[in-house]
Amino acid sequence: MYFIGIGGALQALATPALGYGFPHFGYFFFFAEHGCVILTALYYVFIENRKFTFYSVLRSMLYLTLIGAGVLAFDLMLGSNYMFLLHKPGSASILDFLGPWPWYLVSCEGIALVTFSLLYAPTHVSAMLLRKKKTGES
Repeated sequence: MYFIGIGGALQALATPALGYGFPHFGYFFFFAEHGCVILTALYYVFIENRKFTFYSVLRSMLYLTLIGAGVLAFDLMLGSNYMFLLHKPGSASILDFLGPWPWYLVSCEGIALVTFSLLYAPTHVSAMLLRKKKTGES
């Protein structure tokens, strides 16, 4: 939830692919929905005190890939384009810089790994500082 939720929702909020504009209900719903995904992930970190390891990053990458494969199968069956796995959105997005289909999907995996690693960084730094404090180092 933390890595995939925050990483995906931040991308969606930064470059929304909407078929309607302000003040349409769908406009507000889109931003509220993606904002709630981020808030939920942060709730688990700060209120529920969930901890992560770098293994969590790798496991999240595996889950994202498996979820993507399932969504791709549904996209092909339904003629839809969830997660933009069959083609890029009509509006500008980061995908415009990542090459043609299907190569931009490989680039997206790399971006996801970098994003997940950046999201893991505060946990890693916090753990290092805690270890340093426990050993009495300055």
